[in-house]
Amino acid sequence: MRARAVASLALCLSWAAPGCRPRTDAVFEPVRSLLDEVPAGTTPDVPVTCAVDDVIRPALGCVADVLLGQETKVRVQGGPVRRRFELPRSLGPGPVVVQPVVRRAGVDGWLLDDLEPWRALGARLVRRGARHVKLALPPVVSIGESLDLRVTASRLPPAKSLTGTRPVVLGPGTVLRVAVAVHPLGPAAGAPRVAFRLVAQTAPGRQELLREVLDPAHPENAGWHEHRVELGALTGRPVRFFFSTRVRPCPVGRRCRAFSAPLWGAPQILEPRPRAGRHNLLLISLDTLRADHVGAYGSRLPTTPVLDAMAAEGALFEQTIAPFPATLSSHASMLTGVYPRRHGVLGMFDRIPRDIPMLAEILAHHGYQSAAVTEDGMVLATAGFPRGFTYYREYKGAKRSTPSGRAVATFDAGLRWLETHRGEQFFLFLHTYQVHMPYAPPPAFDVFTSAPGTEANALPELVRCQQLYAGEVRYVDSAIGRLFERLTKLGEADRTLVVVTSDHGEEFGEHGGVQHAQTIYEEVLHVPLILRAPRLVPAGVRVPGPVSLVDLLPTVLDLLGIPPPPATDGRSLVPLLRDPRGTSPVRPVFFEVREPLLQMALDLSGDGGRACSSRLIAPLAPDTVIEQVGARTNAHKWIFHLQPVGLPEVYDLEHDPHEHHNIAGPDLLPTGERLVEEYQALATPAADRRPDHKAPPATIDEETTKKLRALGYVQ
Repeated sequence: MRARAVASLALCLSWAAPGCRPRTDAVFEPVRSLLDEVPAGTTPDVPVTCAVDDVIRPALGCVADVLLGQETKVRVQGGPVRRRFELPRSLGPGPVVVQPVVRRAGVDGWLLDDLEPWRALGARLVRRGARHVKLALPPVVSIGESLDLRVTASRLPPAKSLTGTRPVVLGPGTVLRVAVAVHPLGPAAGAPRVAFRLVAQTAPGRQELLREVLDPAHPENAGWHEHRVELGALTGRPVRFFFSTRVRPCPVGRRCRAFSAPLWGAPQILEPRPRAGRHNLLLISLDTLRADHVGAYGSRLPTTPVLDAMAAEGALFEQTIAPFPATLSSHASMLTGVYPRRHGVLGMFDRIPRDIPMLAEILAHHGYQSAAVTEDGMVLATAGFPRGFTYYREYKGAKRSTPSGRAVATFDAGLRWLETHRGEQFFLFLHTYQVHMPYAPPPAFDVFTSAPGTEANALPELVRCQQLYAGEVRYVDSAIGRLFERLTKLGEADRTLVVVTSDHGEEFGEHGGVQHAQTIYEEVLHVPLILRAPRLVPAGVRVPGPVSLVDLLPTVLDLLGIPPPPATDGRSLVPLLRDPRGTSPVRPVFFEVREPLLQMALDLSGDGGRACSSRLIAPLAPDTVIEQVGARTNAHKWIFHLQPVGLPEVYDLEHDPHEHHNIAGPDLLPTGERLVEEYQALATPAADRRPDHKAPPATIDEETTKKLRALGYVQ
């Protein structure tokens, strides 16, 4: 069932509705989150963000799932699978819902059928005070086959709930943004219907703003349902908002097989503000794109006509350096403005410390509606990336264990969000693995018969893989072109600061390896950074000196007129846009790597040679971690091998840009040692002791682990 609005107030479900558009010189900005206006203690011990399908939002009503047990390859001998689980005290004394899911097991942890889904069995209600639960689970596979099993538990949400806010005073033209959803605990088809009701209370009385009934049994009721309610009749006086839900009871005489958790997602008050020339922000991260495969950076192949045109209309930084050659850590630096040595996010169980502000949090504080669409993989919600976003989608494809990028689908998902938020000041972050291995461009883009920068005697596998990689770059460039066309049709292109960059590059045998995260040479550190914003960024500017991805946050904040946090390691690059060659000394940039030491090989066996992937040959040494740290100035680059210990390297990048000749000597090494000591001094050992710094391993679900294994990030 769809929503019903009270006649006295206009409920705007799209910008096509009359009266829903602001004045052309105004933009709606979020001024208050109603979750912050809920009195403390109303909803104790519950998460402040939760996911429905693959979209994470701050929400009222989130439930915490506790993992009771997980097994793989459980052999079915006939009859039910019986298990007994202890219930942790953290679930509290109230009723608990136990949720088992099963599926046919694969070989060595891989599904026999890549589309094999988890199957939710009937949920079990455990009454108040129980210490354990016994389950008899139907096998769902044939005798002799195996299944995977996962069992979680959560508190039973109340059948009726009423939550009120503190009084707030609304300004003229105010609107309310809110989403509703049902999180099924058990099979969605068996979860009961939920009635949602939102009421505003003022001194004269109460007004119903929204009423909606969602039935999880109907596919159209799945996911988040967004609403926009005009509050003009309530302005100028204190208003309290009351969020109420009622879960339909189970049929008399029948046991519930599933339960429903009602959610109110990201309720916000938005007010119109003069646009005053302020730009939106669109940040696009093209995972694994090395700079020399972009035409504007000198690629000999026509890989990026769209990005080349963007560079001509805006600014390009010729020597942008990633601080870490892997997705998680580099994105953490990109979105915080601090080096890995300070944020400490080096592995998938690390979490960005909460006292380091993130770009989305800063922009949300200054009136930006923030959304992100990232493909499931290493930009993990558990690492803290959703902080500041009211919509964070970990876009999941049908084939979870296949890591091929989905740029078109990812960009389309971002555009759909943007279309429903027209007229609002926005920050949209889009991240795609389209260029990441495995390289398998659509046939229409597998057009290159040479590979830029490949040695004449290179192995055929390297040449072919680099051709496929170039095809992926050409394909993602076309997807960006389609994205820009739709941004123009929405009327936002000329008032949006667009930033295109990458988190790291890729190695094609230049120094003996493939992929990334094993070295800190230029092929894995040199990435594109292109900015375009009419009337804000001068056209045709090329900045030659070295800059870092940690400079991205202070730069975009400076362009948007927002002061950066005081503790950023980056600096604003805006002065270089006015004077590209500058007169001040070049500031050094830093980088490091700390990853398991692996030996990888290329694999062209898939799709008749139209797909290039990699396989793990063997660890070079059991449990060995490679650790290197480096620094570079305008001309020189230093690499120090901390583990395994090795000889330092120094390169003259002006005369040896491909780093073939190590010129380490007593005349250059002291400078590099001093710079690296400066970088290591950035470390904050207290970060390692923060209780929120490490995410528990159980928060990385098995499906994400499969994706990370396929991407080459875990063994």
